[in-house]
Amino acid sequence: MNLRGILAICVCAIFHFTKSENVDDVSNSISTQPRILTECGQTVIADSGTIQYKLNQTYDADELCVFMIRFESGYLQATFSLESNGLSDVDSDAVSIFKRPGGWSL
Repeated sequence: MNLRGILAICVCAIFHFTKSENVDDVSNSISTQPRILTECGQTVIADSGTIQYKLNQTYDADELCVFMIRFESGYLQATFSLESNGLSDVDSDAVSIFKRPGGWSL
C-alpha cells in the first residue's frame, strides 16, 4: 500500500443518499440526524453523515478500515465526497465501493 493508500484511511468522507419517493405522499419520507463515524468497523443507517477516522493521527503500515453505510430500500443513488488530504474520489487506493447482495458497501 502506498502513502496515498495509507492516507485514504484518514479520509473525511461525506455521504448523502437520494431517496425515491412518491410526490403525492411526501409524508412517508424518512428524516434522520447526520451521524459521525469515528471508529473502524462502525455501521451507519442514515440518509447522510460523515466519516472522521483517525484525523491527524498516524497509521500502521497496511492498516485497513471498513465502514458499512446502509440505507433503506427505495434509494436510487448514493453520493460520496472526499474532502481531505487531496484524495480523489476516483483513486482506487483511497476508497473502494463494493456491491453486495441487497446493496452497496463503501
